[in-house]
Amino acid sequence: MKTKKCFIIAVNLFLSLLLVNLQSCETEELITGTVEDPDGRTYITVVIGDQTWMAENLAYIPHVSHPGEDGGIWVYDYDGNYVETAKKTNNYKKYGCLYNWEMAKSSCPDGWHLPSDEEWKTMEKSFGMSQSEADKTGWRGLHEGYLLKSENLWLENGGGVENSLFEGLPGGLRYSLPYSRGFFEHIGRYGDWWTATETSDTTAWSRGLHLDYDQVYRGKEDKEGGRSVRCIKD
Repeated sequence: MKTKKCFIIAVNLFLSLLLVNLQSCETEELITGTVEDPDGRTYITVVIGDQTWMAENLAYIPHVSHPGEDGGIWVYDYDGNYVETAKKTNNYKKYGCLYNWEMAKSSCPDGWHLPSDEEWKTMEKSFGMSQSEADKTGWRGLHEGYLLKSENLWLENGGGVENSLFEGLPGGLRYSLPYSRGFFEHIGRYGDWWTATETSDTTAWSRGLHLDYDQVYRGKEDKEGGRSVRCIKD
């Protein structure tokens, strides 16, 4: 079974190299840079197609909330309100912060912003996803999620390609109140990121990656939940 899965992954990766137009394997090189948040933390950035993305999760943390509080910024498994203590946790160092939708919209550095649903689609299409697949909800595409996932930190060997451009991390999420009491879930298994595009007064589009899937999830999520953030350059 493991041999079969490895064969399927190899075939999908081969197909991706034929389809991906974000970098011509003949002439273009990986283009990276850096950007600082208001706290002075530096992030690696990467050019994907015509866009420039953060290649790390946002970790800007002007305040931090207990998981049972709707304060808008959380660190996975941290249950206090002290920023300096939260910054010392391994989860903060690896995965950054989880934000509700309103905080996600206002936390990117100057000159950067929370990407819209359409900007996410543009990035996904750079990895080979068709327009018709990008417009769907649920798990979409063929191999794009595998190409977006980081190689490491995923449980059960569920990571992606080595030196992934996006380096999608399994930072988990924080469920919204009142039904879940603000529980954290799925670290190591699932990564979820906000888009700037709302779908109703209470929901907005998000994107997800899972250790068991090679696709990318597009869904409508409660704005009060905590999700990771990747910023895109203006």
